[in-house]
Amino acid sequence: MLGFWGTLKPTEDFVDAFEATDGLPIDESPLYDEANPLENRDPRLSKIVQVGEWNPEIEQKTLSGFGLLKWTSPQTRSSLVQNFTEGTDYIHIRYADVLLMYAEGKIESGSVDTSVLDAINEVRARAYGVAVGDTGSYPAITTTDVGELREAVRNERRYEFGFEGLRYFDLKRWGIAEEVLNGFYDSHVDANRVFLPKHYKWPLPQSAIDKNNALEQNPDY
Repeated sequence: MLGFWGTLKPTEDFVDAFEATDGLPIDESPLYDEANPLENRDPRLSKIVQVGEWNPEIEQKTLSGFGLLKWTSPQTRSSLVQNFTEGTDYIHIRYADVLLMYAEGKIESGSVDTSVLDAINEVRARAYGVAVGDTGSYPAITTTDVGELREAVRNERRYEFGFEGLRYFDLKRWGIAEEVLNGFYDSHVDANRVFLPKHYKWPLPQSAIDKNNALEQNPDY
């Protein structure tokens, strides 16, 4: 929305995915207020999106009713002027990513121990601005069930890395891109998503196949 086009729009599905501050989904939590959807929610949600527009001059209004805050400074949002010298660093990898990759690796290898909970909760505690040991101030993960931990890590990556370009590759790595993306429908999105089984792999370039007849094209291309 800096260039007055409003091309990035958080979907309602994305916003609804964030749990309430009691650690429950919004359809289960008594803290959720539909009239004030960003209140009593995981703190990362209000850092990523806001209700409505912050730039009244954009030509294409947000379709979902949510505007994107991430990647823009408070100064830019207040002035509506894009500052190309703000000095925003390009992030190659974040420590939160390292922690959640570690937790995922331990879970998928069947090596669940307290270090898995510590890794996930370190990310969660940082989001709430408290120490990881202060479990009364944030909804810490306590389960040791592999299925529940897998779901916790996947949700945590969605919360923590929203609009950072990682989720598409996460969905492919987990093998659930067909389930999540194919047929995805949001009434506020211009076009529905399509993800077919062949999309887990890209096609081999025809030029490479022409040079090496031992290469076989990936299925369905």
